[in-house]
Amino acid sequence: MRYLTGLFMLLTLLLSGCQMAEVRTIPPPEPQPAAVAPPTAPLLASAQQSLARNDLDGAEGYLERAIRLDSRNPLLWHTLAQTKFRQGDYPQTIQLCRRANALLPPNAPLLRENLRLMAAAHRQLGQEDQAQQLESQL
Repeated sequence: MRYLTGLFMLLTLLLSGCQMAEVRTIPPPEPQPAAVAPPTAPLLASAQQSLARNDLDGAEGYLERAIRLDSRNPLLWHTLAQTKFRQGDYPQTIQLCRRANALLPPNAPLLRENLRLMAAAHRQLGQEDQAQQLESQL
């Protein structure tokens, strides 16, 4: 009799395990990609704080370190482009925006921000035709 009770309990456990296995086969929702990888998030935050204080050299340093850790992140390149614009380095601003755009999917909101920043840089360089061409893409 004890044998049958043990066998029944074992069978019950096995069956409940099968039910749990069925529940586990439902795929979890797709994780949303983070805007910034965890190691670079504090560096980006520090860079943004430096920009707010108008410490452009400090912001540039934080962003360059962040880019060394995560060179495929377009937000880092865009923020560095903003820094270069505020430093008056307009040719570098344009290059950094192009780099960020190359890493973005089509129609990403950051793409439009890069186009605006590039147009402003071209305007500062006296290149009104290029600025208007970029603005026509907005």
